[in-house]
Amino acid sequence: LTDVADRRRMDRTSKESEDRYQTLFESAEEGILILDNETNTFSYANPAICRMLGYSQEELRGMDGSAIHPKDQWMHVSSELEAQAAGKKAMTTNIPCLTKDGTTMYFDISATTALINRRECTIGFFRDVTQRKRMEDELLESEGKLQAMFESIADGIIVTDLGGNISRLNDATMALHHCSHKAELIGRSILDFVVEQDRDGVMSNMEGAFE
Repeated sequence: LTDVADRRRMDRTSKESEDRYQTLFESAEEGILILDNETNTFSYANPAICRMLGYSQEELRGMDGSAIHPKDQWMHVSSELEAQAAGKKAMTTNIPCLTKDGTTMYFDISATTALINRRECTIGFFRDVTQRKRMEDELLESEGKLQAMFESIADGIIVTDLGGNISRLNDATMALHHCSHKAELIGRSILDFVVEQDRDGVMSNMEGAFE
C-alpha cells in the first residue's frame, strides 16, 4: 500500500490553479497570445484576441508568430519585441497586426516569459490602440498641412511667447529682414524690430491681445 494523499492534494491544488488562470485568460479584456519559443508558433489565444483579429482559437493555434504582422514591417516589429524581451523596454507601442480580412490594427504589447507544460513560452498582452494611432496620424497630417501653409504664405509671420520673444517665424519673415538662418531671429524680442518711439504702443497692444 502506498500513501498517495499528498500527491492527490498536489494534483487538486494544481488543477485549481490552472482553473484560476484559465478563467483569468478567458475573461481578460486584453488580448492574450502564448508563443512557444522553441517552435515560434502560438499555443494559446484567448477570446479577446480572437475577436480583435477575427481568427478562431483553432486558426491561431499553431500559426507562426510573424504571421499576424505585415511582412514589410516584420523586421521592425521583431526588433521591438526583442528589445522588450531583453528588458530594454517595458512595452512595445503601436505594433501593427493584421486581422484575418487584411485590416491593419495597432497594439501596445507587453510580454513576459514563463514555463508552460515544461516549455519556455512568451505570453503577450495586446491592448488595442488603433483609434489612438489613427488620431495621432491625423494630427501629424494636420500639423504638416499647417506647416506647409505657414511657410508658403507671402506675408511675414512671427510667433512669440507672452514676453514678446520670437519662438517661430516663416521664410517670408527671413526675407523681410534679410536673414539667412532662422536662428538669427529666434529668441530675440519682437520690439528689437520696432522703432523706439513706437515700442510702448506696440507692447501695450500686445499685452491687450494676450489678456
